[in-house]
Amino acid sequence: MRPYRGIWGTPLPYQAEMAKSTGWLRGIIVALALFCSLYYAWTAFRPIVPTQFDDAYMFTRYAKHYLSGHGFSWNISDGPSYGCSSPLHLLLITALRSSSSLDDGVLLTATSIVVGLLSWVALIALGFLALDDGEARRSWLPLLVIPRLATSDLYLFHSTSGMETTLSMLMNTLLICAVIWCCKKPSTARVAMCVAASALSFLTRPDNGIYCLLFPPLFLLASDRSQTKRAAMYLGAFLAFLCLDAGLMKMLFGDAIPLSFHAKHSGFYLGYLGAHNWNPIRFIFEFLEDTLPALLLFAAICSRREWRKYAAIFVPVVLTIGYFFTVNQIMGSSARYYYPSFPYVVLAAWLAVSAWEGRSAAPAPVRSIAARAVLGICLLLLLTNHEQRKAAIEYYQHHWIKPSEMYTPHLTYVAKAGHTPSRAGFWHGMNDFVGLVRKMPPNIVLAASEYGFIGAQLPDNDILDLVGLHDRRFARQGFSAGYLFSRQPDLILLPPADYSYTFSQIVDSPEFVQDYEYYPGLYVYGIALRKSSPRFVEMQKALADEFKRILPKRSLTDYLAAPPANAGP
Repeated sequence: MRPYRGIWGTPLPYQAEMAKSTGWLRGIIVALALFCSLYYAWTAFRPIVPTQFDDAYMFTRYAKHYLSGHGFSWNISDGPSYGCSSPLHLLLITALRSSSSLDDGVLLTATSIVVGLLSWVALIALGFLALDDGEARRSWLPLLVIPRLATSDLYLFHSTSGMETTLSMLMNTLLICAVIWCCKKPSTARVAMCVAASALSFLTRPDNGIYCLLFPPLFLLASDRSQTKRAAMYLGAFLAFLCLDAGLMKMLFGDAIPLSFHAKHSGFYLGYLGAHNWNPIRFIFEFLEDTLPALLLFAAICSRREWRKYAAIFVPVVLTIGYFFTVNQIMGSSARYYYPSFPYVVLAAWLAVSAWEGRSAAPAPVRSIAARAVLGICLLLLLTNHEQRKAAIEYYQHHWIKPSEMYTPHLTYVAKAGHTPSRAGFWHGMNDFVGLVRKMPPNIVLAASEYGFIGAQLPDNDILDLVGLHDRRFARQGFSAGYLFSRQPDLILLPPADYSYTFSQIVDSPEFVQDYEYYPGLYVYGIALRKSSPRFVEMQKALADEFKRILPKRSLTDYLAAPPANAGP
């Protein structure tokens, strides 16, 4: 048996001295983890407030429709829709919605927090699984993931957003744990556990599919090249699951893949002016900054002997990040798409620690030490130098993000008093809009693009989806004003100006000119009421009452934008 090596690679001659050193280090790590846990609890739980991540509320709308007996549908009248790209998160929210009376926003926030805390437990378990028996493991070094997450602004955002980000991170961690457990003692039963964990990860976010497909067989072969048969067994089983999943989703929703895979593909939205807001280079920097401690540890002590395992980890990571360059990452702020990859970087660091502890006591060559120091300094400069980061982000934006053609309406709508005022802020506007609709006749048909919170608060109203995340017609063929007006929306919440094609197509449409009262800027983006609706008089009265309540010193009629004389597209 090799002599025990200390944390700095020096053999300790006496067991008592070794135990004393390990005990002190363990105490420091536990105290730090406890302090950071209390800090996180004080930050995240005082009090739990409703999330303001608009997309998260889509899950509660689907859940409410399912619980009312209408299946997982966006609009009850349209039937089931594959609009939520995370079936597992949808099932979780549905189960919680059925058994809780919490406000929708509080429920979503609390779910993200609790699942995020479970991911802490899973990441700690991952560390103990990945580390061989040595001082790092006996010092409870895996507890250091707590300080990293507890002090991360990115993690705090994702753990309170109500989205599936923390659930995806948890499932990816469980997948890694299952694979490591299988590698320690391969068996058919453990391969089946890996397939089950991959299925849960894929159902949480389909873009985890690259990890699910590649990581288990690659890591199994990297750990033991004689496990070709079991790696092939895993691949066959997971591919069979993908076929089963596609068939089941096709049967349930009419689509094998989420509608967002069509709608969020780069270039799908004609005239979309906001692509620069979703710069993948900025999100990659944010993600790498949060994983910097693990990356520096990996760079300092990684072993060339373990290159196969490192490749099994980083090849799927690089491919997944590469895939995101093909996606218009709308609502992807704070590296939301990248953060579920966090456990894979942590795994690489723990494997490097484990391999380093298993080396002989001979000091590393000076050349190797110098190379690692240079690599570490380059990482620090790359991720902490804000000028360099800004330059890289701007370079990508100017040279790789193709500017969309800006569509300008042919018609100019002018109101007597100019642009309609609204209370400041998106959330004020959406809350006011919900209050307006609730005072209107029941079951009027709405059309909108910013509809997460609105949809959750108004589950009985049909909401025509202007951006195609829930509407099969728009998702597959793009926006069509003709199709929109064939559905005769009673009330339209106009899309933001970034959707220049959609906006111009609506306001230039003859149906809009002839049959809608248009109030630009009211409720943030502007609204329009259908004059031929049998409920128009009641809607108009409700709008006048709400306008008077919100802006008592203004007159609504002064902000009605009449179409120009002889208007035509």
